[in-house]
Amino acid sequence: MFGEEAIGGFGMTALLAGAAATFSIGAFYFFAAASSQEAKFKKRMASVKDHRSAIRAATQGRIAETKKKGDGRVAAMTDALGKLKLESQLNDKELKLRLLRAGKRDRADLVRFLFLQIALPPILAVAFYAGYQIVGQPESFNLMHTLCAIFGGLICGYIFPGFQIDKMAEARQAAIRKAYPDALDLLTICVESGMSVEQAFNRVASELGVDAIEMSEELQVTTAELSYLGDRRQALENFALRTGMPEVKSIVSALIQSDKYGTPLGQALRVISAESRFDRMSRAEAKAASLPALLTVPMMIFFVPVLFVVILGPAIIQSMDAFSK
Repeated sequence: MFGEEAIGGFGMTALLAGAAATFSIGAFYFFAAASSQEAKFKKRMASVKDHRSAIRAATQGRIAETKKKGDGRVAAMTDALGKLKLESQLNDKELKLRLLRAGKRDRADLVRFLFLQIALPPILAVAFYAGYQIVGQPESFNLMHTLCAIFGGLICGYIFPGFQIDKMAEARQAAIRKAYPDALDLLTICVESGMSVEQAFNRVASELGVDAIEMSEELQVTTAELSYLGDRRQALENFALRTGMPEVKSIVSALIQSDKYGTPLGQALRVISAESRFDRMSRAEAKAASLPALLTVPMMIFFVPVLFVVILGPAIIQSMDAFSK
């Protein structure tokens, strides 16, 4: 009896210790994730501050893009691009817009992207060739396989940087689309309370903060451009171009129309907010309607075989026992 009580007490102590350890680990990861999110937010806001200084410097006739101290790698990449006669690509508007939609607005990001598109293909070509030599049969030389490995490495090396930028842009648009309804509601409240567009954007950006870093960043950049660029219409259109989203274009159109003709902005924002919530509900219903089709293949692969085993297994075992007798 004493031994059972001792074992029970030990088991309870172990259970409590395990629960406490689990809670401690969970709390650590929770606060670590929150601190990393806050650090990410501060870093992105610092980049927005640098971009605001660049816009202010450009409007005052100074050089907008200054090199950071100690950034020798970017300078070396720029020199390499200059030797290859590719400096004109640094002024490609389409490429700049592509990087802007991925959240890369510094000149250094553009230089790194172009340098990767040049340096990565030969590196991957050598890697693919070496992998083919290791996996394949070194004693038998196959010209076709060798050329396929080399050209495959070249193509993958050239495509990979652009593919990565496009994936980052899609993730950024998804984050902005997720925070869009809340930002629109806050913007409507701020405008109807009598704030100007700049004040409303700044307040919404500060309210969203860590929860929606991408939307907060875009609003801060738009606030800076509205303050320092001479053309307010261009500043608002830049906001729509950077995001590349139809939802943001509707807000920009309402802001431009209100600024040009003096139409009531609050009423227009309320209509756009209702439409955005209807669109979000429609997208949710479309995803829910597509679930049966998406679940068909996993159920056929994972669920149906197990179901057959559970149902037919006992019958098969009984039949085998009957035949063995």
